[in-house]
This record gives sequence, structure tokens and C-alpha cells, in this order.
Amino acid sequence: MTLRVPSNDNIGRLSGRVMLQLRDDLDTAPESQNWRALSAILREPYVFKQQEIERFAMQIYSNGSPANQLLLSLGGRGMTVKELVHYLDQLKLEKILREFKNYEPIEIQEQPESLQKLYAGEKLVVFVRATGFPYPRYQWFKGDTRIDRATESMLTINNVKEKDSGDYICRLHNSADNNQVKFSDYGSIRVYPKSLVLEKADIPMEIGHPPAVYPAEEEECFLPVITGHPRNSYVFNGHSFILLCEAKGRQPMRYRWFNEDKFYKESHIPYFQVDNATPHDSGRYTCTVINDFGQAVSIPAVIMVANEPQPHAGSLPQIIQQPVSCQVPLGSPAMFVCEGCGQQPLQYQWFQDGFPIPGATLSQLALPQVQREAVLHCQVSNRWGRACSNTVFLRIQITSPMPHTVGGYSATDKVALLIGNYNYRCEISLKAPKTDIQILSDIFRRLDFKVVSLLNLTLNEMKAAVDAFCELLGDGVYSVFYFCGHGFEEKGHCYFVPEDAQTDFKETDCLSANSVLDSLQRKKPKICTMILDICRKKNKNGPPVEETVSVAPRANSEGNSCICYATCAGMAAYEIGESGILVKHLQKYLSQPMKIEDVFSCMRHDIGKEELVKGKQIPEVITNILQPGRSFTDQIAYRNGWTEAFNRRQIAWEHAHKVPASVTILACKDLGIVLELEFQSIFSNVLHVFVTVKDKGQTEECIAWIARIPTTVSVADQPTIVTEGKTRNSIQDIQKLKNDLEITLSVKYRVKSKVEPHILYPDKVNLGMPLVAQLRLWEPRNAKSSLREPTEQAEEVDATNGSHSM
Repeated sequence: MTLRVPSNDNIGRLSGRVMLQLRDDLDTAPESQNWRALSAILREPYVFKQQEIERFAMQIYSNGSPANQLLLSLGGRGMTVKELVHYLDQLKLEKILREFKNYEPIEIQEQPESLQKLYAGEKLVVFVRATGFPYPRYQWFKGDTRIDRATESMLTINNVKEKDSGDYICRLHNSADNNQVKFSDYGSIRVYPKSLVLEKADIPMEIGHPPAVYPAEEEECFLPVITGHPRNSYVFNGHSFILLCEAKGRQPMRYRWFNEDKFYKESHIPYFQVDNATPHDSGRYTCTVINDFGQAVSIPAVIMVANEPQPHAGSLPQIIQQPVSCQVPLGSPAMFVCEGCGQQPLQYQWFQDGFPIPGATLSQLALPQVQREAVLHCQVSNRWGRACSNTVFLRIQITSPMPHTVGGYSATDKVALLIGNYNYRCEISLKAPKTDIQILSDIFRRLDFKVVSLLNLTLNEMKAAVDAFCELLGDGVYSVFYFCGHGFEEKGHCYFVPEDAQTDFKETDCLSANSVLDSLQRKKPKICTMILDICRKKNKNGPPVEETVSVAPRANSEGNSCICYATCAGMAAYEIGESGILVKHLQKYLSQPMKIEDVFSCMRHDIGKEELVKGKQIPEVITNILQPGRSFTDQIAYRNGWTEAFNRRQIAWEHAHKVPASVTILACKDLGIVLELEFQSIFSNVLHVFVTVKDKGQTEECIAWIARIPTTVSVADQPTIVTEGKTRNSIQDIQKLKNDLEITLSVKYRVKSKVEPHILYPDKVNLGMPLVAQLRLWEPRNAKSSLREPTEQAEEVDATNGSHSM
């Protein structure tokens, strides 16, 4: 943000005209924007005691100005123009800010939800978030029709009706120049009669195909009930963040926000935004929703604003390359590798069957002659703490004439879709999905499966991922679908909870396991395996189950299905630490030359002996495979014209897993600093970027990392120093990208003649659309044609002045 006046000047040096206007605006502004509001948001060293605030207020009795006294005191404490602008920005005092800020074009930060399904009488909320200066003006449209008085960033209809169904879009502008007008994406709204409650998992996408229904009574909600809790966020200094607390109940409702249990602000809208965030905005935020009948308190959301985003080397060590299981003949050598990062020096210790291996203190474990099977893991430690790798298995390969393909079968191809949701908005966050997805990805890749592994998907993204995955299926293909996260079962049907589900989610807000099976079976694969690592308890938000309601049959089967449930109906599935019980035992058998049904039988047997969950988690397997000799280890055969189809699937899979090519950057020509960017992907929607200083040039010390990324994606962790001059940066939510991924690097260096380090920001680096971004999973599958842009309204805005169960 560039200012019209020197940003580091004391506010006491502002011109008399600006100070008079500022004084008058703060004295006469509404309560939410006046001088008291400014004093309430100040942070140290500008915080005043209540007695001082009241002394300022006494000025009105002597024809003085409280705002003037406040500004003089702030100048006396050393407040700069830049700091003052930051606080005025929070109060949205646009008129006076035009004296300080230049024009900033609109940038849409958050688009309306692509599809919402509601019953008549519910509350509709459509929301768009944008930045720019002057602040954006909003106008909502339904189709091409302008909605009267819909001129806020949030469109609310308290008592929605069927006639409100349609496609909504928002027009934004902050200038009289029509070229600066921006339009949001469509938000499709589908409203269904209040007297109907769905029996199936999904509301039909088109009116005219009525769902199977049964009558039900809907209770009116009086007390506030929070349906969507605020979410944790990690942002860089100078960026913005938004906190949203969604609730239902009798209106009117008030939203009272607290930071670290201290009152922060109160409003009648369920969200607030902080622009140009600083480390002072970090904290633990909660929201209390209040109406005439009572109140409800949200789950805390932790906001972390990094003062200067830079790599950390003083935290716990991290594992950046996990060891993998292997199978070798008796007497043959075996090699395991575990790579960690963190502050040096790092110490390694390998363990076999839970006991340390003497002398095994390197990142590599070499076993010259394997004599017996073993369970191994590696511990990486430094003075800050320690981290343990995944558990891996050393197996002895059977050298008898037993064929690799247990029953003499082969596949035309093998594909696997693995989805793990753990960062939930409405439920307790989970730890196991990320680890379990990585373990299964490694195993299936070694078995020559084309693996698609995705973390934290919304409902629309899950549906789109299944649709895209089905394009890899066909005659003779082995398919595996795995989901790990929160789930439930209603009337014999299992449902997967998306990461963006609200607190009172129902079947229609989740992905039906039967719909996934039906989609897979339509492609007629040779083997269709589903592994459902979820709880099978009833949904606490669902309507009472009527025993007379018949259960719809499962999708048509071709005698090729095997469905593995982590637990029985009515029971929970558990995780212990960062590992799920199911995968803990399943991984031991997946890569063995065993029948598919035997793999799950052995897994079930082992879980039955697990003392921690004995009697609490009992896996269930339903299978009708007509060729039970088939195995996950069956080889891929190229014959009978299948090669062309295999190559087509290979190209499609590679297209969705393409990482950017390594690139060398001259970060600073004067100093001769040269950087190299390398890329790696463990999951299909998480990109790891390694930034290496290849040439320090004239500097004595130099390190670089990613400082800024688009708001549509997020950082998985803070940048981490791997080795001297090399950092690891993780970018997640790649599937949400709508435009090219552009990153800004930060280079911190120290020249020999200087004591203090300096930071420079080279030009942005365009990484294109990596990994699954090219699949556009965020896009509704029934994409609409583009809107005829409505004529811009005339409005004068001067652009130049302005142990949990899953």
C-alpha cells in the first residue's frame, strides 16, 4: 500500500487542513466510526486508560474536541501516518482516507458459494468479499434483474421462498470508470418446499425430477444455534482476514466478538474483516451470538499474523521424506530412507519392533542381509524436540513358484482415488486422514496404481473429484476409492462430511457413498473396491428415522464389488495419535500377493486383537467378487487393444499431476543473488516448493522463502529451513485455483559491510496451474452460460482521490 504522504512521518506533521478534517470526521461520525471507536481498536503503545478516554470526552463541555485531544496524544506517543491509516482503514473512514491513500482496483477475495440448497422458510445468505479503495460498492442481481436495496457485500433473505431459486451474481465497482467494474461468480440457489424432507442423499439438480419424500414437521428455532463456527487462519503481515460465525435463531441477533476473552467488537452481521492485518491482530477469537431468548458461544478460532513471514528453524523437527515399506527375498539387502528438516544438527535413530537399532543413526538404514521380517520407524530429533516417521514393514518375499498374480489374473489398468478431510469447520479436527492418505498413496503407487490423493474438499469438490476420477475407469480396470474423515449412517446409507459443512449438516449437505458407488459402477471396472474409514453412527442433526421407510437398494453390481467399512453400523471408527486404526493394520497386507478378500479378512482379524478398540470398532466387509482370486498385486497387461485406452488414461492422470519445471531466478542483479525453485508433490492438491540460494553473490548470508500467495490457496505450514540456504514451502488447496498460481519470494540477506539484515522482494513468479488445479474442481459440473453484464449505474466515485472418533 503506497500513501500520498510520507508514511513514516509523525501524525503531528500532517497539514492543518488534514488535521481539521480528521478531527471533524471523528467528532461527528456514527458511534461505530467516531473517536471512541478509534480509541477502542488501538494497540500498544497507543492504548489509553478509561480515565484518559473520559478526560478527552470532557472537551465537549468547553467547546473543545475530544478527537483533537486524542490525535495530539497519539502524536505525542509517536504514531506514524502509516499506523494511523491502518486504524482508519479498520473504521472504513473513506472520506478522510482519500487524503492519504491512492486508488486501488477491486480484487475479489472470496466468491459466493457455488450452490446452496435450502427449504422454504430458511435464511439465505450469499456473500462476496473484496478489497479496493475507495471501498467497493455492491449491487446484487438475480439473473439479469437488479435486486432493490441489495447493496451490501452480504445478500440476506430471512424467509426464503421457492420463487427465490435462481442464479445470483454481484456487481462491484469503486470508480466512475466502467472498465473498473468487476463481477463475482454465480451463486446458484435451489429452494424446496418446507413440507418435504429428503429421503435420498442428494436433492436433484433440476426442478421437475422430484425426490422421494415423506412428511415431517420442522421445529422453529428460538435460541441462537451456531451452524458455522469461525475458522483458524494464518496470514502474512499486511494481508486481510475475515471471521464468519453463522447462526440461526429468532431475529434480531447480535454478534459479539472477543479476542483473548477481551471484548473486540459487536455488530448485527455475522462477520467482520480486518484489512492490512498486523501481529497485534493475532489471537484467539470467539463469537457470542445473542437474541431475546439466549445466547450461544462459538468454538475459538486462532488467527496468526506473521510479523515478517520467514522460515523457522527453531521448532520441532519435521519429516519431509517418509520411509516406505518394502519386500525383498531372504538374504537380500534392503534400504530405508527418512529425511528430516529443522534446526541443525539433526540426530537420527532407527527402531526395529519398537527397540532402537544400535549404530543406526543416519538418515539411511541399510540392511545387508535380511533374515527376518520387521516393523521399522525412524526418530528425528534436535534440541527442540523430536518427530517420528510413519511405521513401515520389511517383508520377506516368497521365492516359491507361486505367481505374482495370485489367481493368474491381470488388469488393464489400476487407479485409486483417496480423499481425506480433517480441517473441519463444523466438527472436531482430525489428525489421522493426512497420515493415512500418505501411507496408502505410497502403497498403491508401488503397486502401479495411478493415485489421486486429495485433502480437505468441499462437497462440490468431492463430487467433481469423483466425476473426474471416473474418466480413468473402463473395461478391465481395478479401481479403489478411499475416504477418511467424519461420516455417519442413516437408514443403511453412509455419508461423507465435506470440510465446509455447517454445524447442522444433514444428508443433503454430504456426499452419499451409494452415489459414489453408482458413479464407479457405471464405468464397469473389473474390480470396484471402496474403503470407508468413517463412523457409522446416526447423524445427530438428522430427522427421526421411520422404520416404515424402505431402504433403496445399492447400485447395480457387476459381481466386482468389495466394500470395506472401518466399523459396524452404529459404531465409531477411531484414530490414535496421527494414525487411524484401520490403516494401521490394512497397510500390512495391501502389497502382499493375497486375494483382495483375504487382505480385508487379515486386517479385520488384527483389529479384533487391538486392545485399545476391542469391542468398540469392528470392521465389516461386504463383497460379491465373482473372481475372488484377484489381487491388488495383479500386474497390468497390454493386449487386445487395451494399450490405447491405457495411454489415454496415463495422459489424463499426468495432466492432473503436472508440477512446474525447475526455474532459476536472478533475485538481485546488483548483488548477484541467484535462486532456484524446485517442486514436489506428495498429495494431488498440495505443492511443495523448495527455494535454494544457488549463488549468494556479494552477500555473507542469504535465505529465501515464499512470502505471498493468492488468497484462494493457503499455506500448509510456515516456511521451514531444510538445509543451509534451502527452505521448504507448502501450498495447499491447489484445487481452488481459478487463475495462475503467482508467488512472491522474500530474500533476507546480510552483506559483509552491514550488520543488520535486509529483505528484498523479487518480481512475482508465475507457476501456472499445477496439479489438479487444471481440473477446476471448484466449478459446478452443470456450468451455466455467462451472464449478460448489466448496465453500470451512474455513481460518482473519484478514483484519483481515493482420541477422537471420525
